[in-house]
Amino acid sequence: MAITVKEVLETAVGLIGRSDIAVEEPAESGELLLLVRCFNLVESEIALDYFPLQRTDTFTPKRSMVMFSQFTEAPYKILSVTDEAGREIAYKTTTDYLRAEGEGDITVTYLYAPRPKGIGDHSDYALGVSVRMFALGVAAEFSLAHGQYAEASAFDSRFRDAIRAAQLVRHKLSLRTRRWA
Repeated sequence: MAITVKEVLETAVGLIGRSDIAVEEPAESGELLLLVRCFNLVESEIALDYFPLQRTDTFTPKRSMVMFSQFTEAPYKILSVTDEAGREIAYKTTTDYLRAEGEGDITVTYLYAPRPKGIGDHSDYALGVSVRMFALGVAAEFSLAHGQYAEASAFDSRFRDAIRAAQLVRHKLSLRTRRWA
C-alpha cells in the first residue's frame, strides 16, 4: 500500500509539536503549503540519492524515435533498451527524444524523479521507505525553513539514520544463499 502525503504530514506535525497545523485539503495556509513543499523535497531527495524509482515502458517508435513526453514518467537516466525478443539494442538520447536502432516495439527501463504531490496524493513509494522516514525528513526541512537549526540538525540526523537502516535491510534481503562444501 502506497504512503499518502497526508499521513506523512500528520506524523511530521506530531514530531515538530505543531498541533495548530491542521492537515486538511485544500492546502491554503502558508504553514501547510510549506509542509507539502518539504514533502516534495524529501521525496525527490530519497529518489535521486538513495532509493531510485524505476519504471519500464513499451513503445512503438516512429522513425526509430520515442519522444520523452510519451514516457509515463519523466526519465533522468535510461538503464536499458530492449527489442521484442528481449535483446539489448543500441540507443542514443537527446534532450527531447530517445533514438533506438532496430525495428518493432522497444522496452525502455529507466529511473525517474517523482512529480510534485498535493495533500491527497500518494507517494511513488510503496515498499522500502516508511512514513516515519519521510516524516523525519519533512520535519528537518520544515525546522530549517523556520530557522530552528538545532531541531533541523537533530531531525536530519534521525532521517539519515533511518535511511541507513533501510539500506541495510535492502542489502540483507539481496544476499545470495550460500552452500556448504
